Amino acid sequence: MEFMLAIMAALQERPDAAMSDVVGEIYHKTIHRWHGFLTSSAFTVAFAFVPSREAFLNRLAGGKYCGRTAADMAAYVDQFSALLAEVHKFLDKHGLDDPRRV
Repeated sequence: MEFMLAIMAALQERPDAAMSDVVGEIYHKTIHRWHGFLTSSAFTVAFAFVPSREAFLNRLAGGKYCGRTAADMAAYVDQFSALLAEVHKFLDKHGLDDPRRV
């Protein structure tokens, strides 16, 4: 969840960045620390098949990406960020945040 949310936020913050650059950077900032060699290698291979920024945003919009979709995406990122923070607090409070690599 954190990975996808961060991708959407980065796409909003950096309108000229290539999708592949955003995905790679966000992967290393968010979920890479929990991945061992094999999982990390699999993600590296998968990054070669990331759609273009335009194709991703159009799919996200269910058609053509526009200002309305951008506003909806910004609202989603804001609202879901707060929910995700609560999930992390719950996991930490109950000792459920497993730091082991996969």
